[in-house]
Amino acid sequence: MTVWRISTKYGTSPGRWFSTLSLALVVFFGLYLCLLGAGEMYLQLQDNFASNKFTASVFLALVNLFAFGAYTNLTPVHWLGELVIALHACTAFVIIGTGVTFLTKR
Repeated sequence: MTVWRISTKYGTSPGRWFSTLSLALVVFFGLYLCLLGAGEMYLQLQDNFASNKFTASVFLALVNLFAFGAYTNLTPVHWLGELVIALHACTAFVIIGTGVTFLTKR
């Protein structure tokens, strides 16, 4: 409840929600870029997924936000990769839940 209240005041501030969404996308983009830049030490991508780690990181940050961290072309091979994907899934639940709250509020 505290994260929900801090990020959106229980769904009453669309501006705060969009800023939280933007911050989450930037943070997870950076995390994916760092983890993918280390080779297949933390995260393993399916063959021929992307030729560029930058575009792969942008794609994963966007898709995993709405797939709740369950995009199947990405396999964690280290506990740090598992932690990032789990945090991304939890963040997605909060962001989507609060978004639905302010969109359905009268």
